[in-house]
Amino acid sequence: MNLLRMRWQLRSAQKALSSGIGGSSGPLWGMALRRAGQQAGDTPSLDGPALAAVLEQFVQTMMQLGKA
Repeated sequence: MNLLRMRWQLRSAQKALSSGIGGSSGPLWGMALRRAGQQAGDTPSLDGPALAAVLEQFVQTMMQLGKA
């Protein structure tokens, strides 16, 4: 899987959610997607450990910002 494309897709989702969902959910999901995209970085492939790191970053951001 191309991470540059993944990073772009996560950024597009982040922008849509941040502006399209009311309350605190939009910014929460948006920031989690943004940080997941940053974790993905610019490497040319996505293997199991890289996917795990991206998902872990997403979950950690949700927990941190959502106070879970």
